[in-house]
Amino acid sequence: MRTVTRTRYMLLVVATLALAAPAHAWTTSFTFEQQSPDPAAGEKVKVGGVVEGTSNCTNDRKVRIQRRTNDEDSWTTITTTRTDNNGDYHEWVGAQRTKQYRAVAVARPHCGKQETGSITIHVK
Repeated sequence: MRTVTRTRYMLLVVATLALAAPAHAWTTSFTFEQQSPDPAAGEKVKVGGVVEGTSNCTNDRKVRIQRRTNDEDSWTTITTTRTDNNGDYHEWVGAQRTKQYRAVAVARPHCGKQETGSITIHVK
């Protein structure tokens, strides 16, 4: 029972990264979360979040969705999306088995590369 409780807690946590930028740049925060229920194998799950800060760092920002298994060291980009005018982004990803996911906002002038913490999507 404890494992189930912990697993459900991990799925509700929003991974957040706030970067302290040099004095000449902007500071942003970046979130990533699972936005639809745990899928059965082969189903898609919606993931997404928001890049917050100045419009230079949020509008039309390229975001890579990456995944890996618990025994892998490196991340694999599975899809790329862009933020809307509010900094929101989402994407549907296929889930064949339980894996860790994260988002990476690609660097641009005055806005460095940002990575969220990871979330685990459990396949039923």
